[in-house]
Amino acid sequence: MTNGGGWTIFQRRSHKLVNFELDRFAYQAGFGLVEDDYWLGLDNINILSTKDPNVELRIDLWDCQDNAFYEHYSKFSVGDVASDYILTVAGPSGTAGDAFSSSSNDISLSQNGRGFTTTAVDNDTWAFGNCADRMKGGWWFSGCGQANLNGLYIDDCHYQPLSPNGIVWGTLWNINELSAYKTVMKLRKSTANLPTTASDCYDVQHTFGNTNSGVYSIQAPTKNSAIQVYCDLETDGGGWTVFQRRFDGSLDFTTKSYDQYQIGFGEPNTEYWLGLENIFVLSTKDATVQLRIDLTDCVGNSNYETYQKFKIDNEASNYALHTSMGSGTAGDSFNVPNSNTQFNQNGKGFSTFDVDHDSLPFDNCAKLFSGGWWYNACGNAHLNSRYYPSCVYGSDYEDGITWNSLRTYYSFKTVKMMLRKVVN
Repeated sequence: MTNGGGWTIFQRRSHKLVNFELDRFAYQAGFGLVEDDYWLGLDNINILSTKDPNVELRIDLWDCQDNAFYEHYSKFSVGDVASDYILTVAGPSGTAGDAFSSSSNDISLSQNGRGFTTTAVDNDTWAFGNCADRMKGGWWFSGCGQANLNGLYIDDCHYQPLSPNGIVWGTLWNINELSAYKTVMKLRKSTANLPTTASDCYDVQHTFGNTNSGVYSIQAPTKNSAIQVYCDLETDGGGWTVFQRRFDGSLDFTTKSYDQYQIGFGEPNTEYWLGLENIFVLSTKDATVQLRIDLTDCVGNSNYETYQKFKIDNEASNYALHTSMGSGTAGDSFNVPNSNTQFNQNGKGFSTFDVDHDSLPFDNCAKLFSGGWWYNACGNAHLNSRYYPSCVYGSDYEDGITWNSLRTYYSFKTVKMMLRKVVN
């Protein structure tokens, strides 16, 4: 395993059976066999070298005595076809030397920042012809430069004087006119400067590569310690941080105080509430955050509502709720028509039985509907209310898991509330 592994090999040379003196179309699409000598293709290299923020390049070379050398670049990318697959490298280190960049004042030797040249498509700066013709293989030539790992394979590792048409890495062998016996070019996404802990479930999936839903540890940038959360990595592309989860009534949400709703309660592998402070941090640490609510009734019908923008305020603003208009199959119970503004919960603070921030003048909505929520006076939704396993209310009030835009006077069997940052 080379330097920790995780490398994608995109070029390999070890014998002369695979011809590398090919045209533009072959170099774009790729050729050879992946288990043998091959070139992955410029279009594929472009995708793999640009899909992640930082990508590394490593080049391994061997001479005819099987002496090994390498050069590592901390940053590497190949542009798309419109840029002529321009090469960008930075941060060289290793034992082979940086043959892409010129150490002299002759900038014509530098291949960094050059497009890809083949026998039929000339993107080099050489005034006397096509470097791919002269050096017998497609490459990021300048005029023509110190490197070409796609040149002729030469069995005895010696090319003819003044004809550098072998597998050339000039910073290593230029004086002796040697051609490499074997080469491997490979890339991997860089783990340098990546956080050691995910900041949310989107990072759990997209930065750390997890694909199974379950309990994970995350740490938001403004928090001093990590917390355990349930991550939904499957629904609608995954990346969701679940902050409320109810499915069997094992956890009583109705008796929890304001302080308890602030810090959270329950366990993420069962029923739980993540806590207003944590929800505030997770819903405001990124420019845009989505909310999704999933509901299931007692006969197994599932519906959802998604809000493309969601956040709650801090404690000083009573953890007020802010959402865009909803879309989905459950209907938008947070935002109601103007004629019923007393039921509009968007913009309202959070209330519990012991702290009343609702707009009802004669009573406390959290007492009437049995659970902490963003009540107005009182509203069409309250998903933290009493759990009824048969989905039938046990009182005159709608004091169950209520989402009236989907179904009135009905308490849902399961509910899940989750958020996800939007990454452009």
